Amino acid sequence: MIRLLRPGSGESDRFLESAGSRPVSYPEVGSTLGVLPAGYAVDRNRVDLGSGRDTWTRAVAALRAWRMFELGWVEIRPATPPIELHRTVAAVVRAMGVWFLNPCRIVAVVDEPRRFGFSYGTVDGHFERGEERFLVEWRPDDGVHVRHRDRLAEV
Repeated sequence: MIRLLRPGSGESDRFLESAGSRPVSYPEVGSTLGVLPAGYAVDRNRVDLGSGRDTWTRAVAALRAWRMFELGWVEIRPATPPIELHRTVAAVVRAMGVWFLNPCRIVAVVDEPRRFGFSYGTVDGHFERGEERFLVEWRPDDGVHVRHRDRLAEV
């Protein structure tokens, strides 16, 4: 959905309610956790965050709070939704002078003693098509890093 003005919380709530019953817009659900299919543009990033339990704890808390969306031009609605399978969220994006409401759904969750993250995918009505993964890992060498994998269809 394209808007000239920033969508308010009521509009976002109604949008999410209608998006909750829509299917995802791509067939390879969960592929960002494994082998990626052909035909998608893939972006991979890994950032070393430091080491130790404190770094791990802060990184997981940041992911749970959706801090990766604090970019100034994108936000998640509702604010800080729980990381749970099948949760539908809206990415609210400002680009080219207009606002886009893009429905997404959490399609995979990783919650292990030394790995935490999730993948979310586009839902019908999203401007793009594909899946994005955020994963924090606490390695055996005590290092902590975050990995981001973005797999989007050519638009």
